[in-house]
Amino acid sequence: HVQKDDPASTSSAAAKPGAPAEKKDDILHLHRQQTFLFGKDIRVADIPTLHPTCSKQHAVIQFRIKNGKVIPYILDLNSTNGTYLNDEKIESARFYELKIGDSVRFGKSTRDYVMMNADAK
Repeated sequence: HVQKDDPASTSSAAAKPGAPAEKKDDILHLHRQQTFLFGKDIRVADIPTLHPTCSKQHAVIQFRIKNGKVIPYILDLNSTNGTYLNDEKIESARFYELKIGDSVRFGKSTRDYVMMNADAK
């Protein structure tokens, strides 16, 4: 699961059909797809990032098998304003393992996406 947290966000733009809703404090169930594209191009993004400093195709979360377990990874897609993992800018075109409690932010947006255990409430 990823929980979005952005006290300043009131966005209600339509996402592509079948994409998770874009509302404050949504919980997105990441286990339902192998990859999730984040970006402001709502025609292709699984999870719209509608902040002006986000790229059209900003970053992707991809699930890969490591030591027999399915692990989520974040990959910045050479975005203009970067992707931040736990407030540290990550290198573009390099996979970073995501762990429970990790926070991801795109560009200069204040919206945080927090990795949570499926059992978290």
